[in-house]
Parts: sequence; structure tokens; C-alpha cells
Amino acid sequence: MEVVIRHNKEKSLKEITIAQWGQEKYLIYLPLYVAIEKDFFAAEGLKVSLKFTGNDDQTFAAVIQGDADFGVGDPIFTAISQERGFPAKVIRLIDH
Repeated sequence: MEVVIRHNKEKSLKEITIAQWGQEKYLIYLPLYVAIEKDFFAAEGLKVSLKFTGNDDQTFAAVIQGDADFGVGDPIFTAISQERGFPAKVIRLIDH
């Protein structure tokens, strides 16, 4: 695993919200939580917050409705969203 961090010359951080299924943190996503807690995203000019949404369908709904910028959940909902006309796509798996 390689982590590359570059210095952000801009002082203002872009706020990003990640929607996650469930109502609590799960060990499987520990690297994401550590990166948020330790403010690793600031080096890339981002201020990241986490929003718990309940079920996977609610995670995708949060992204589609603009309440979140990214979603962490079951990738099958990407195909379901595409079938319903929404431009969803999987960017990366974070639990493997």
C-alpha cells in the first residue's frame, strides 16, 4: 500500500460528505475513519465528514439527492441506480 500526500497551497478546504450505510462505524472501514480523524484529507485540500444513512438504498439516495458527495455501501445499488436513470458509478472498493 502506498500513500501519497502533497501539500495543499490553498488555505480553504473543499467540504466533502461521505454517506455510509448503517448507524455506526465498522472495522472494515477503519482506514477511512483514521484518515478523517487524523485530517489526512486536508493535505489534498479536502475537509471530509461522514454521514450515517441507515440502509444502502438510503446511502445512494443521499448521493443522488445531493446530501452527500460519495457513498460507501453495497455496489449493487450502482446498477439499480443506473437502471433508474441516475449516473452512478463505482469509484473504488475500500474494504478489500
